[in-house]
Amino acid sequence: CQCFTRLNNNQLIKQSEAKKEDERRVLSKIYIQMVKLLKPKVVLMENVKDMLIRRNIRGELYKDIIVEEFKKIGYSAYFKIISMEKYGVPEKRTRVIFFATRLKKLIKVLDKDPNFAFPNELKKVVCVNNALKKLEGVKGLQNHNFVENEKETLIRIRNIPQGGYYENLPDSLKTKKVRNGKEVIVKRYGSYLRRLHLNKPSNTITKNYLIHPTENRYLSNREKAVLHGFPIDYKFFGGDGSVCQQIANAVPPSFSELLAQKVFNILSY
Repeated sequence: CQCFTRLNNNQLIKQSEAKKEDERRVLSKIYIQMVKLLKPKVVLMENVKDMLIRRNIRGELYKDIIVEEFKKIGYSAYFKIISMEKYGVPEKRTRVIFFATRLKKLIKVLDKDPNFAFPNELKKVVCVNNALKKLEGVKGLQNHNFVENEKETLIRIRNIPQGGYYENLPDSLKTKKVRNGKEVIVKRYGSYLRRLHLNKPSNTITKNYLIHPTENRYLSNREKAVLHGFPIDYKFFGGDGSVCQQIANAVPPSFSELLAQKVFNILSY
C-alpha cells in the first residue's frame, strides 16, 4: 500500500518525474499469475483506496490494469471501497476490496449487482470505549507494554483533548524553527500526537503513535490490536516495532470474518 497511498505522495512524485515505477506496484500482476496456476473459484485482494486513482508511467489506471489482467485469465473482477467502521471494526479505516471469480453463474449475478460480492454494512458503530473495555481486568496480557515518554512529550500529551492532536496545543508547546530570520510554528500531519475519542471509532491504526483517550500515554500494541479487530488473546511475535507494523498492515480480522462468511454463502448460492 505504501506505493499507492497519498501519505507517500512526495516519493511517488519523484519517481514519476524520473519515469520510474515502484516495483511493489507489480505485486498484483504476480498475484494474478498465481491465480492462473491455482484456478480458485473466488479471489480477494485488498489495498488502500488511493490505488483506484493511481496511474503507471504510461498513464493507465492500476484498477483498470487489474481488471484487465483478471479478464485475460477468465475471471471477472469487481471492487468496492469499504469503510471498516461500518462493519463493526472500532476504527476508521477505508480500503478497496477486489473480488474476482471465474464462475459463470456468479458473474451473471455480479454484472447486475456488484455489491452482491460484499458483506452488508452493520447498523451498530463500535467506539473506542467499547473495544478497550475488553481489556479491563484481564491479567497477563501480551504485547501490552507502554512507551516511557520524555518530560517534554508528556507535557504535550497532557494538553491534547480527546479527539484532538498537535494543532490543538497552545502555541507555547508547539515546535518552532527560524525561517528568514523569524521564529515560526512548525505544522504537523493530522496523526501527530493524536488522542483518540472515547465515543468515536479510532483513527486509522498505523505505525504512528496514538494517545489513549483518557490516560496520558501512548496506546500499547495490545490496545491497537483490539481496536483493529484482533481477539485479545491473539499472540504477536517480534519486537514492539515489528508487532506495531504487523497490526497496521493487517486486514482487520473481524471484517475478514464477515468477508469469509460472505464468500462461503456465495459459493453455496
